[in-house]
Amino acid sequence: MMKTVGLAGLFTIFPTLLVYVLLTRYKFLKSGLLKTSIAWFLGQYLSTIIIFVLAIFLSVITTSVLYKASLAYLMFLSPGLIWFRHELKQLITQLRQIELNRSFWGAVAAVLLSFTFSFFLFNPQLAQVEGKIYTSPVYWDFRWHMPLVQSFVYGDNFPPENESFSGVPHTYHYFWAILVSIYSSLGLELVGAVNYVSILTFSFLLVMLFGFSKEVFNSYGIGFLSALLVITTGSLRFLHDFAGRSNKALPQIANEILHNTQNPYAFSFVQGNKFGYNGTMFNLFYFVAERQMIFAVVFLLFVLVVLYYRKELTYRTCFLAGVLMGLFFMWHLFVTIMIGGALFCLVLAKRDRKSLLLLVGFGVVFVAHYLYFRAMMSSDWFYPDVKDFPKTNFNFPTMDKEYPFSLQNVLGYYV
Repeated sequence: MMKTVGLAGLFTIFPTLLVYVLLTRYKFLKSGLLKTSIAWFLGQYLSTIIIFVLAIFLSVITTSVLYKASLAYLMFLSPGLIWFRHELKQLITQLRQIELNRSFWGAVAAVLLSFTFSFFLFNPQLAQVEGKIYTSPVYWDFRWHMPLVQSFVYGDNFPPENESFSGVPHTYHYFWAILVSIYSSLGLELVGAVNYVSILTFSFLLVMLFGFSKEVFNSYGIGFLSALLVITTGSLRFLHDFAGRSNKALPQIANEILHNTQNPYAFSFVQGNKFGYNGTMFNLFYFVAERQMIFAVVFLLFVLVVLYYRKELTYRTCFLAGVLMGLFFMWHLFVTIMIGGALFCLVLAKRDRKSLLLLVGFGVVFVAHYLYFRAMMSSDWFYPDVKDFPKTNFNFPTMDKEYPFSLQNVLGYYV
């Protein structure tokens, strides 16, 4: 057991180290927190895709393909660490020479705060006691995550088929489940793998916010405010929400947030609110319920960094970065569509070659994914509306018919 748990740890560390060494070549990245969080993201992102491809090839000739693909990948990474041994030695030397100044302790505080908050947020939501799995009402998506992860780990579900209908290709974005399945196959049980990936991903999301604020604004305070907005309402409205609960102390409100067990569809921290899940619910409940969204937000921050520093990148790097953005299709379809729209607008506004190369790299992969995606949809006989997918509707109803959700109401809420 310890051996396989160790393998899961190596899958976190090895890719991060290799990508970090490669990122040291880009001297414009100054913040160690930002560089580390990007290295972790790219390490997990690329590793998952590579292992997925390996598993598909191995499914033709053997069983337990995800474990074997993951193990083969780790063995492949070992020579890479040897190849970059001099760079790794320089990294260790740099770590020994770090000055214990105010900036250092600010970074330490940011990391500790991020991991501590993430642990106490996610750990109570899912547990296994005496062979039984318990979830809070907030984490209702576990009933979808569980069969999907188990089908990859124990069912050799490669190429992926729908977990409910045999022989039907899987069309919904499922790569977050592949990442969890890799950790599960390497030794963590289902509950441990889900919690580990959730806590780690959300921690690095917060660390990346701190790192980006230090990189751009030279301030951890802005990073703290950004983190506060990410876990609350995404706007300063949360101040109004807290003011409405002035009869309770802030620590008591925080305790209620972390230990809430009510279903978000019927719960809001805003007194008298009728919207629940589709209204003024804090963002952190979305992250608990739909955990693939955490990785998607980390991806969005990575894209933001690329766009911010695109002038510092070579033409080839810009094209490859666009390809990486397009590969996010099966991690989260709609987030990828958002990125495509952003890149298109950027090209129209700036009209520079590097922005165009980002869009071209993205477009090549995205179009290929989309055509394959549409081709698979014809087999989804159990979902009659799939031919119109993906689609965007700004006027969908909430559970409360008296208060329909519309684009006009959204603009009124934020403006």
